[in-house]
Amino acid sequence: MGGFIGLALLGISGVAVFLMSKWHWKRRGHAIPWLMYGAAVIAGAWLGLWVGTRLEFYFSDHLKCLGLPLPLAMFALEGENWTDFVPSPTVQWLCAGANISTFIALTLGVYTVACLVSRRRLRPQVTSDAKSSSP
Repeated sequence: MGGFIGLALLGISGVAVFLMSKWHWKRRGHAIPWLMYGAAVIAGAWLGLWVGTRLEFYFSDHLKCLGLPLPLAMFALEGENWTDFVPSPTVQWLCAGANISTFIALTLGVYTVACLVSRRRLRPQVTSDAKSSSP
């Protein structure tokens, strides 16, 4: 089940990254927006790698999880010992890739929204007075 969810998340985030890349390519900006785009991809990959493979959080006192949004391993407290529930390496790699691509899509989404807002803010506003005074 985790493999199917990982494939779905990987596909959705991959399509989102592709569409945002296509939108930025159509804008044909200067070098600075592309450097910012690359920085957003690198930041998303680093954040996805760290959160997806290093972050442990507790669901309850007896259950903890490693990785977010798709867990790489679950641990249950049975008596005094933690018992680990680890999927196969294929599913783990798939979930790790989905976690990384999800955070890349999130950071690119934030960058795209910031580009849209700054583009709208920098566009000259035409007022009704300017329209009536033009010959």
